[in-house]
Amino acid sequence: MRARGGPTHEHQAGRRRAGAHAGGAIVNVSSAAAKLGGAGQYVDYAAAKGGIETFTIGLAKEVAAEGIRVNAVRPGIIDTEIHASGGTPDRVRQITPQLPMQRAGTADEVGEAIVWLLSDASSYTTGSIVEVVPADVDDRLTAAAVIAASGDRTAPPRFAPSLQRRGRALPGPLTSSPPSRRARREAPGQRASRPYQPCRGKARA
Repeated sequence: MRARGGPTHEHQAGRRRAGAHAGGAIVNVSSAAAKLGGAGQYVDYAAAKGGIETFTIGLAKEVAAEGIRVNAVRPGIIDTEIHASGGTPDRVRQITPQLPMQRAGTADEVGEAIVWLLSDASSYTTGSIVEVVPADVDDRLTAAAVIAASGDRTAPPRFAPSLQRRGRALPGPLTSSPPSRRARREAPGQRASRPYQPCRGKARA
């Protein structure tokens, strides 16, 4: 489901079904990008998926009394065509060595989680975001990891601002690690000492 239009249609359908007291289950598909932010690569995608998760929790509360359950799955790195469509066809291969299970997930594995959430086996589960990830996903799955894993020393300019803000040391000239506080203190001639100057603010009446 897409963040534009999808939640509105689903909300209307959920309310109509709630009015009919028919019960049912809804499962939305989010992404680990909603948790990580997708810095430098999929920020727009991550924002859309974050909206899906918020919508899932809100709608679940609205229709729970009518017997309708609303949940979402949050897949991690899954081996699908989405990576090629986003311009990084080798992304799965590059990131796989950094995953705890040393492999990407499959669409079938995500489907198993969806089937469980739709079934009576999860009859007391609603408003939940079920993660389908290899252990805890962290920020190694960002653009920085892809660049470092590929050995590419020239990153596209659109990666640079977010990577520099994070202070990442990547192979090549893109960024360099900032000096430590101790190094800055000990560096000669970096900052001239200033004499103490008392505050000269106006006295209050």
